[in-house]
Amino acid sequence: MARLHHYRKVQRRLAGMKLDGAPPPPGSAVFAGEEEVGSVTSAAFSPDGEGSAALGILGLRDALPGREVLVKGPEGLTRGRTVPLLFPGFVAPP
Repeated sequence: MARLHHYRKVQRRLAGMKLDGAPPPPGSAVFAGEEEVGSVTSAAFSPDGEGSAALGILGLRDALPGREVLVKGPEGLTRGRTVPLLFPGFVAPP
């Protein structure tokens, strides 16, 4: 763990995404601009009834909240953005 932290060897992380369209299937490619930056691991219709929510493994800089992404699913490209992942009892760093 210490090596991963100090040498920055971890290059990918779990990220939340809020998407405009229907939930894409697992394995759908995630793009930031023209570059493929990761893939969707799971998705479902958003609880707020607008679009869908997804989890994916993205590159470190692309997993930061607010990053605009495109997800390529069977129905075409879906626009979205990364969102913070917060869990009960988790305190986000300042």
